[in-house]
Amino acid sequence: MVWHGWGGARFDGSTWTVYDRSNSGLPSNSVQAIGIESDGTKWFGTDDGGVARYDGSTWTVYNTSNSGLPSNWVNSIAIESDGTKWFGTYDGVACFDGSTWTVYDESSSGLPANYVHAVAIEGDGTKWFGTDGGGVARFDDRSWTMCNSTNSDLLFDYITSIVIGSDGTKWFGSERLVRFDGTTWTVYDPYDSGIHIYTRIRSMVIESNGTKWLCIDQGVVVHYGGYVYPVADNAEWLDDSHWRATYDVTSLVPRDTYTISVSGAQGTDGMEIPPDTRFGFSVDYAGQITDQTPPNPPVVIAGGVEGDASSVEAMWSANDPDSSITGYRYAIGSAAGATDIVHWTNTSRSSIARSELGLIDGRQYWLAVQARNEGGLWSASGYSAFVAGQPFHRVFLPVVVRSP
Repeated sequence: MVWHGWGGARFDGSTWTVYDRSNSGLPSNSVQAIGIESDGTKWFGTDDGGVARYDGSTWTVYNTSNSGLPSNWVNSIAIESDGTKWFGTYDGVACFDGSTWTVYDESSSGLPANYVHAVAIEGDGTKWFGTDGGGVARFDDRSWTMCNSTNSDLLFDYITSIVIGSDGTKWFGSERLVRFDGTTWTVYDPYDSGIHIYTRIRSMVIESNGTKWLCIDQGVVVHYGGYVYPVADNAEWLDDSHWRATYDVTSLVPRDTYTISVSGAQGTDGMEIPPDTRFGFSVDYAGQITDQTPPNPPVVIAGGVEGDASSVEAMWSANDPDSSITGYRYAIGSAAGATDIVHWTNTSRSSIARSELGLIDGRQYWLAVQARNEGGLWSASGYSAFVAGQPFHRVFLPVVVRSP
């Protein structure tokens, strides 16, 4: 039996059954997480609807109004062997043992950031939390331990997924895949490992044979020397049969001839079409590009516009110790890492003023910015949360002129 969310969809191997607000007790059609207890009871984490429990006949909703849940935006769910539930939310982690709610956040615990993307639990009950901006937090029910980009080999502090293997090895997903066996960190670099992922790893699962499945945004792939490069930027369907996306050739891609492979397409008869590898291209460029590391994430400041909830203003800066910054791209979303308001947009400027975005007054949004260097490499995202209709506070410093 398979369950997945936009709404809730159940697949028993032959039949699909969809649950949404119109035909069930789901409080929101946007389902971000699903957890299943040993007795088959399902828990659904939603956007702005809290958590819904479904025992096969009855729906029960828990939200900030009727429970100890700290936020109605629930990103992840993990369930311990004793049935205790752990929910990762916009405002910390909530633990529910069936009667009592306990909230862990920056002010009450060692959690390094309140926005929690991922929750995973080891066999001994140790919890791992992936946060937005704080790296990973480990909690053994007594003490907290932090792992981030300054004290470990994690490259990014925005951890969007965590999965734990049967041998206890932890796998962390962000804009790179990272493995931690309790002693050694292994980063799967896009060029050296063959895992060419430049977008965030949204979720992961591990099969019983150890095979890992990673959920990212990708469609067409480019094959080279055994490596797979997802072509995922600016992806869009132009019509029912034409799909378009782009891939930036960077200094990590060596000069050579490449093959484009299109797979997973279905014909009008419902049968999958064999992969198409008829087309290719060559990469060449003048001179030698020595910068093969991305820039530092930009520092971003964003704010709403007073009296105009649909507008946003932002400014940012970035640097690269090895080469110059050649451009930026930004996106706006209803959650950190989301691009549902404004998709990635390239710019040469270090500030924007956008209007008529359809934002809701008083609601929080996120603006993400990435910087590109001379090697064509994009940085990890720098983020700034802002509230529609509420401007950021500008600080004006006095200018002191010294007389000769």
